[in-house]
Amino acid sequence: MCCAGGKVRLAPVLDPPPYLLDLYTSSCSEAISFRKNIRTYNGILACTSFGANIDESFQGQGVSNFKIHGQIYHRVGSLMPDEGQKPVFAQLYIYDTDHENSNRLHVMRDLNAEMLQNLQNMLDTSNPYIQNFRQVRDLLQNDADSAEISMRIFCDRSNDARRYNAPAASNVAAIMVGDGYEVEPSNRDIVLNLRDGTLQRISELHPSYDPLQYVLLFPNGDDGWHLDIPLADNTRINTQRDMVTPMQFYSYRLQIRPGNCLQRAGRLYQQYVVDQYSKIEQHRLNYLRFNQSSLRLDLYKGIADACTC
Repeated sequence: MCCAGGKVRLAPVLDPPPYLLDLYTSSCSEAISFRKNIRTYNGILACTSFGANIDESFQGQGVSNFKIHGQIYHRVGSLMPDEGQKPVFAQLYIYDTDHENSNRLHVMRDLNAEMLQNLQNMLDTSNPYIQNFRQVRDLLQNDADSAEISMRIFCDRSNDARRYNAPAASNVAAIMVGDGYEVEPSNRDIVLNLRDGTLQRISELHPSYDPLQYVLLFPNGDDGWHLDIPLADNTRINTQRDMVTPMQFYSYRLQIRPGNCLQRAGRLYQQYVVDQYSKIEQHRLNYLRFNQSSLRLDLYKGIADACTC
């Protein structure tokens, strides 16, 4: 299960910064409170919204659970809120950052202000996506009247996903000032305009689907599953596929390994597992949907073989 019989070899999840690692592993009261409220901290720091029909009806004493009905989706809006609207999610990293901490506490009041500020500072240093959002903030502060700024979050990855390599801000996104024609376009990229009043859904095929939502699980911006992750070199000749499936990717990721802090994240880890299972099921349904001609051909061939026996 862990590596599909040696077919899957991925780089390990990058070690969290020391402050976050201490919150995951310490037995002090501050760390215990953090782990108890980790979904709330992650939600208020995430760059995308999390959408699902969450079933809380059976939650009670004992082991906590996370259960949904239907599909999960992640959404992201423009870089700045429309006039009269309050900033949310990624917009909080750009708009009115002098009062950023208080803006977040206004949304979620029962959080530790000092801990929230420390987490913000940590992500500023380690997370390449948030560094890009901060760059937009700096550009707007230098030219408050500029309306020709947008961000393109890349989908294609040139580096090998099996190598241990921390992503840099320039690898995951580009800030475009002007018409943006200097950046090579891709129909799979995510383009965020300064203000357009729209929400766009992040595709589960995009490598940024996981790190934009789970900033406390992947503070260094580790990629999630995407279409361009190759199988191990010596196994590709023995299979009809040459790329890692989402089932293989997350089976590998969820195995307990030394230094892996994912399993320490409590209900945020449970949310992540349910989210990825939903992604796996959606990928399977898409396969059935877009391969009906070949699937029906196999069925008819089976019926023909049975009739001739």
